[in-house]
Amino acid sequence: MGTGQVRQRCEAKLRSLALPRPFTVDAFCEALADERGRPVRLVPMSSGVDTPCGLWLSTAEVDYVFHQVATSPLHQEHIILHELAHMIFDHAAIRGPTEELRTRLLPALDPEMVATILARTSYTSEQEQEAETLADLIGGRARRRQVPPGSDNTFTRAIDVFGPET
Repeated sequence: MGTGQVRQRCEAKLRSLALPRPFTVDAFCEALADERGRPVRLVPMSSGVDTPCGLWLSTAEVDYVFHQVATSPLHQEHIILHELAHMIFDHAAIRGPTEELRTRLLPALDPEMVATILARTSYTSEQEQEAETLADLIGGRARRRQVPPGSDNTFTRAIDVFGPET
């Protein structure tokens, strides 16, 4: 599938989302939790050689989103939004050598409870393209400032990119 089609699907998905105002990742997670009928828990993790930047682990009771903390706050937000995008699209699980990672991250979790584990380290599949694109779109929309009609918005974009977070 082409990049244009992925972008169109992501834009349609973005239009269906009610992003909280003001946008925070925590408020967005709460909205998704309400929609999914179970909590979304953000779990910081430290980096390691074989540790992905982010990981979505879904059980029948809770969705866990693990994310790197050894990076900038903006990158952490993007990693989380990427994992949430997989959740929003309800992407299928990628099965593989995840048992050791699951054991290390959630040692008390019964393996039978785990419904889905998504761990990615490259952006080659269509699912990865969708998650990356939707994360970019959500992040862009979240940081966009509302400018009243007739206002001078000459520096609004520069402030959005370089200014402090609001």
